[in-house]
Amino acid sequence: MKERSAGISISENAIRIAIIEQEDGLITIDKIEEIPYEDFDSLKTNKEVIGRVRKIFRKEKVGSHILVSIPDDKVVTRTKNIPPIKKTKVLQLIQTEIKDYAIFSGENVTLGFVTSKKDADSSLIVWGATKESNILNILSFLRNCRIKAKSIVPSNFALAKAVSALYKEESPYCVINLDRDTTSLTFVESGRVVFTYTQDIGFRAFSENDIGMKNTWVGNILTTITYASRTLNLNIKEVFLALNTSNTVDVLQILAERIPYPIVMLNIPEDVKFKDGEDYIKIQSSGGNEFAASIGFSTLAFSKKDDPLFPAINEHLLRERYSDRLKVLTITLVLLAVNAAAIITYPVINNSLKSSQVNLKNVEKSIGEISASSEDADKLSKDLQEALDLLAKFSDTRKMLANRVELSRVLQEISLNRPTGVSFLDVSIAEDGKIEVRGSAPTIATVLDFEKNLASATYVEKASIGTITRGDTSGVFTFDVQIFLKGIAK
Repeated sequence: MKERSAGISISENAIRIAIIEQEDGLITIDKIEEIPYEDFDSLKTNKEVIGRVRKIFRKEKVGSHILVSIPDDKVVTRTKNIPPIKKTKVLQLIQTEIKDYAIFSGENVTLGFVTSKKDADSSLIVWGATKESNILNILSFLRNCRIKAKSIVPSNFALAKAVSALYKEESPYCVINLDRDTTSLTFVESGRVVFTYTQDIGFRAFSENDIGMKNTWVGNILTTITYASRTLNLNIKEVFLALNTSNTVDVLQILAERIPYPIVMLNIPEDVKFKDGEDYIKIQSSGGNEFAASIGFSTLAFSKKDDPLFPAINEHLLRERYSDRLKVLTITLVLLAVNAAAIITYPVINNSLKSSQVNLKNVEKSIGEISASSEDADKLSKDLQEALDLLAKFSDTRKMLANRVELSRVLQEISLNRPTGVSFLDVSIAEDGKIEVRGSAPTIATVLDFEKNLASATYVEKASIGTITRGDTSGVFTFDVQIFLKGIAK
């Protein structure tokens, strides 16, 4: 029986659509289309792109068997070994880990995860997460295109599916996905993703012929593949390469010179049939390499949600509790922004607010229904806006803001005393005025320089480093420091 499905790959520079038919393991491509765009944040109002997408799906009927991706620079995918625990506990672990990422600071986060490997003692989970605003942007775009998609999934998993569907590869392999500003590596064993890595260098470096960036790019790839091979014991046989551009770049030659594995362009094989001869002509210069992800999504569209290649990142919403803002600062101000509606408030909110947060308390909420009907995305946005409006109305908050000018100066001074390379992960303030900072730095010497700088700051009585820990794989040092202010030092 023929099954018809579609994949919409939203990369960093274009939307690529593949509509396919599957029967007895054979794939026929009914339609492929590439639609360039410039700005992801304005995609939902891009009339030209919306019009072209709507025209395609008005003609090509596929129902709701549609999977969509999100640009690699908008999503974080990671693997994590955990003991055998319940799903709710897994979400709590992921939530804790997500707080270590600066891009998610103060943000509501949507995520999904799958269990890649499991035995009696442990499980390997793969999770993907993005800002809620990114998901709402895609859902609004799909609604304007009059499309009901099944789910939103990171491109790593579509590419793994493409290799499986197009090349029938069973041995461990790596897929390199080169986008405009990022490059992601996905390591697959027994048809399951077991490790991912992303670096912030894309094909723009090749287009601009930036020799230094190109050398850094290939060096990072070699280091990552070596780590996966030696530390994770992956017996990699091949490295597949997907390019999110139809333009010729000298990527293959650079990889072949440095990577000790066969490099295979993830092109559309000759045995895949095309319904429309014009689509076949489109891919003659590139081999269809740029459509690998969208074809992978098409073949994945009939999978069930327990498929190890199906971490729908619109499945769960981690909504930050406002009481947590007593602990979390973003240096001077915390900007609470949801879909262009924002209020600025300090995180140290007095006790009168605590009794008013019953309706804002949920940390975890499934938004699976939103993906089924993207109109609910606007309802969620409206609900969150009403919550923010409610918070803004508290007179006690306004009084507190007026009294926090001195605190803002202190925090600004702390920020200005950071040596190059130091990043803040969390900042908290106790009622006695003691400030605790958790951050990261490239070297121990940099941490000690930060402590020294603070000692001579205008508002600081003394600063004391607590712990310094080196990451197991990243080599980055995390540290915590206690800062006592003048006049209230303990």
